[in-house]
Amino acid sequence: MSKSLKWFSALFFLLSALSGVSAQDSTQPVELTIKVDPDNRALTVSADISKSQMLPEMRAFSIQSSYSRSVNSIRVKDFQAFDENGKEIAARELQPGEFLIRGKASSIGYSVDLAEPADISKKAHASWIGDAVGVLMLRDLFPDLKSPVPANVKLLLPAKWSVSTSAKKAPQGFYRVEDLDNSIFLIGNSIRSQTSTADDRKISITISGDFLFDEADVLEFSGSILRSYRSLFGSRSDNSEIEIAIVKVSNAAGRWEAETRGNTVLIVSGDMQFEKPSRQRLHEQLRHELLHLWIPNDLALSGDYAWFYEGFTVYQALKIGLAENRISFDDFLRTIADAVDLTSDMQREPFVGASKRRFSGAKVYAESLLIAFLCDAVLMEKTRGKRSVADLLAAFYRQHKRGANSSEDGNTAAVKLLTSEPELKAISDSYVTGSRQIDLRPALTVFGLVQVRRTGNTEFLLKAKPTKRQKDLLDKLGYNNWRKVRKDRK
Repeated sequence: MSKSLKWFSALFFLLSALSGVSAQDSTQPVELTIKVDPDNRALTVSADISKSQMLPEMRAFSIQSSYSRSVNSIRVKDFQAFDENGKEIAARELQPGEFLIRGKASSIGYSVDLAEPADISKKAHASWIGDAVGVLMLRDLFPDLKSPVPANVKLLLPAKWSVSTSAKKAPQGFYRVEDLDNSIFLIGNSIRSQTSTADDRKISITISGDFLFDEADVLEFSGSILRSYRSLFGSRSDNSEIEIAIVKVSNAAGRWEAETRGNTVLIVSGDMQFEKPSRQRLHEQLRHELLHLWIPNDLALSGDYAWFYEGFTVYQALKIGLAENRISFDDFLRTIADAVDLTSDMQREPFVGASKRRFSGAKVYAESLLIAFLCDAVLMEKTRGKRSVADLLAAFYRQHKRGANSSEDGNTAAVKLLTSEPELKAISDSYVTGSRQIDLRPALTVFGLVQVRRTGNTEFLLKAKPTKRQKDLLDKLGYNNWRKVRKDRK
């Protein structure tokens, strides 16, 4: 049997074993033992699935590769599957992507090569093992599961290596994982962990590498940001421990990538040259990623609607940065101007369906950021600043919070939200379900701003003589926040 066939047989087996169980049996955990070998950038997996319903004698499945497998060259070899008597089970490939396993399996085992990717853009979204640190995402090691699958996971690490995770400790050295899809383990021989409380929630902070900020900064910023979001959205349905893991990478000054799965925020980042911009960058990272604990992680929505939640959360995170005086109003406008420049040469497509290109670039989210700015201007102009995009996102969260309603397609829900008011419907029809080029002039007029080009870049300037209403709305947008914050601190 070829190595590739063994890998896909493993995927087939585990997928069918996990997705084919009854509703009653689906809550039975899979027992995983993972042995990490940093020297060879590899690990071995042993899985006891005897508590799950067995496979039929013969059954075919189609396996779809996940994002991380397609970009990170994750390779699985030496796959073996055994029945309850310890006898190996035969498997064969029907056609590319479809596989067949004969008999019922009770356990499986295989090894996985996890070389560290050179590109920082991949390090926050896939499993890898380096010299002194590694990231394990259980979703990478198994097929695309059709529903949440619990597991008891034991990690066998080399001497002086430790692990940090939001998963709860279980008896006999295991960690209890409620959903393999949302599980992240940070491992390493020099990671530093600190557990504290922020916004009345237990929070664990783990850092690998030396930054110009420290754990106290992470805790201070996280507490302030979490309070802001809880004030806006209310409490999350899952109030268990939040894990923030930050990994430093070399040769990546100013660059960062992040992923928030379940209750874990993973940030992979280079550092800045000086302390102040380093702390500002940290606040930016946390503003965006902690918002994902609410949207989309705590929503009962299905499908890929990242075009909505990525762009709109970036915009809301910018406004939180303004409110807390972490960025200037010029920074705020510059980010929107950068989005204009990034998308200026794009052939527009309707947003619905565009999320399939999530990891091919940031242009889709830059467009979404511009849509959020348009919606903010419309809502603020209509209500004289009493409502904004923040209220729109809060209503979206309350309507689709886990446990509030049955699951709905995220794209459908987002379009419904944006067509809930006549003024927003025009924006949605033109730019979300339609493909017109985005025109910011209506939003700029609301705030008394004009768009110009200087040295090849877009800039926004204040009109020479804005009206009183434009001044009022500009103030509510955040133009004078720095004065308000300074006054409050006196």
